[in-house]
Amino acid sequence: MAGRAVLMAHAVRLAEHVVFTELPFCGVLLDKRNLRLYRLSQEASAALRTALHGSAACGPYDGVTRLEGDVVDPATRQRVIGTLLAQELLRSAGGADG
Repeated sequence: MAGRAVLMAHAVRLAEHVVFTELPFCGVLLDKRNLRLYRLSQEASAALRTALHGSAACGPYDGVTRLEGDVVDPATRQRVIGTLLAQELLRSAGGADG
């Protein structure tokens, strides 16, 4: 299924209208089209970070959060990335849409 292919590191990117920020207690996505904020759990934030930057990417607050390193299970990563793709907050990095 095509959904599995986008879970590899660097296979997705943020949509042009989305900003992602990590805070010590959560992650935040801002959809600039409608000024809507999405709060992500620490685990969902780590899943997004590793999908965007690879499993070696460290979070800015790894030393002070309960998550350190790439501890997100594949099922969680797949669910988070699939949801964000469906909401058009992420794009396939290799896709023809841009």
